Amino acid sequence: MPESVALRAENEAALAALEKRERGDKLTRAEINAIGRRERRRADESLAAAYERCTTKDLCELLDLKRQQLVRYAKYGAPRNGDGTYNLASFLPWWGAHKEDLVRKVEEKAVDALEAGRRIDVGLKALKFEEEKRLAAPVKHFVQTFYELFGNLKRRAETLPRAHAVNRVEERRWTAAIEEFLAECAVEVRGRVGPPPAPKKKARKKKAKKGKKGKKGKGK
Repeated sequence: MPESVALRAENEAALAALEKRERGDKLTRAEINAIGRRERRRADESLAAAYERCTTKDLCELLDLKRQQLVRYAKYGAPRNGDGTYNLASFLPWWGAHKEDLVRKVEEKAVDALEAGRRIDVGLKALKFEEEKRLAAPVKHFVQTFYELFGNLKRRAETLPRAHAVNRVEERRWTAAIEEFLAECAVEVRGRVGPPPAPKKKARKKKAKKGKKGKKGKGK
């Protein structure tokens, strides 16, 4: 990179100050500052030149990396010089972008894992619900069958007073006793088996509408 006019002039002033110092002449403050700036600039240039050709070992020490990591980064496309060394100014931006990409991938995997967990949870709940339905079906069938038997027994018991009583007084007494007994049995059954199943609704048959012609025919 070509030097600017001001920088070239500053370098010439610093060189003149160095020659003056070698002769043993006294330097002014401006000349001392010019020599200091030139030395710092040369040190920076030497450091930059050294960072342009970092070996694997140097880069690992600078960035606290392991050799295996750096080899893996090279496979991922980390910028390198033709001789296999690394330019720190080119490597650092790539390294920062690579770490950001890793963080984004980790976040995406976390989101995917949460979604997969949610789907698994929904699937397990569906399986559990189906299993509960399968297990509950025999129980419902048993309850329905039991109440049907109990209903038949109740109807048979209600006919006993009329069939076997000698007179109306005895019939009423038997009826009251049987009703009380059946009521106690109903409470006991409900407590042990549960409430009776809801009766099935019968589908209503739609009546066919008669047309006007049919009405006129009837009238005639």
